[in-house]
Amino acid sequence: MRKQGCDYCGGRGYKGRIAIHELMLGTPAVKSAIREGRSVDELRRLALADGMWTLRMDGIMKVFAGLTNMEHILKVCI
Repeated sequence: MRKQGCDYCGGRGYKGRIAIHELMLGTPAVKSAIREGRSVDELRRLALADGMWTLRMDGIMKVFAGLTNMEHILKVCI
């Protein structure tokens, strides 16, 4: 899971860019919590329980897939 350079990437280990995503779906529980004015922490907890992945989680999955490395993920997921 470490970058390896080649002629194609100019020795950097990667060519181009890849996005990492965080998407909170409007499940019934999340919608209800929004209507009730619950805190951001409560919304986050509900969303995670309903299957949301954080930026960091998505980034780590892309590290496992060999698309990036932890150095890059930690730069954007403080």
